[in-house]
Amino acid sequence: MWHPFTPRGAARAAGAPRWQLWIALGLTAAISVVSILFFLNRCWQPVIVAAIDQLADGGQLRQGILQPGGASTDVTLASNRYLAIALNWTEAGPRDQVSDVRFILQIDRFLVCSLFGCTAFSYEGIGDRSVGRTETGAWWRAWQPFLFTAIALGHALYLIIAWWLLTIVYAWAIRLLAFYLDRDLDFTGATRVAQAALIPGALWLTATVFLHAAGWLDLLSVLVVLVMHVPVGWLYAAEPSGEPRSQNPFSAKDE
Repeated sequence: MWHPFTPRGAARAAGAPRWQLWIALGLTAAISVVSILFFLNRCWQPVIVAAIDQLADGGQLRQGILQPGGASTDVTLASNRYLAIALNWTEAGPRDQVSDVRFILQIDRFLVCSLFGCTAFSYEGIGDRSVGRTETGAWWRAWQPFLFTAIALGHALYLIIAWWLLTIVYAWAIRLLAFYLDRDLDFTGATRVAQAALIPGALWLTATVFLHAAGWLDLLSVLVVLVMHVPVGWLYAAEPSGEPRSQNPFSAKDE
């Protein structure tokens, strides 16, 4: 019986029914999507709501220029260890370096900052609109479920595409390894082993997202696991298949 928890168990997937692998991959993808939604609702949603509540009424966005309803002073509207949202009107730039991701609203642009630096985006494409507390709050309450759903569906689509591509690459490598190790493994069996080898790394990364959202791991730990979860699939894919060794006709002697 195959299973994705050890390399030997994944190797046994060569003879597993296809539907079992599809169910296993589907459950893995579903758990991964749940981890993303859990993170967004637990770590980002409270900060966004709190930041909107700190906005003044009467704010406007006109011709790519942000016109706040209140005083034009530098202020952090809301923040936690995961996300910070701030108003910044000086050229000095944002000073808050505590949160993992920082959204900095400036007069003619907004910045998205992280461990990798800041990226600036213009307001030009947003158009003219009211951005006060009342209007922004109503907009967020109306669109938040759709935005989070779109992120979840985008993540699921990414998994499908990435797993499909990795399955092809891994299957050829597994088939080549089986050939040199003199194993009875065709390309279909190698594809199944490749699919099983993808599950452990994905579950490891998903568990890391849950632990990060719970506050037990920092962003650096998540990035390390993000990089290392790919070689985990290599380790599982490199395990020789459990199929019997093929017979070599030249090794047998006539009696």
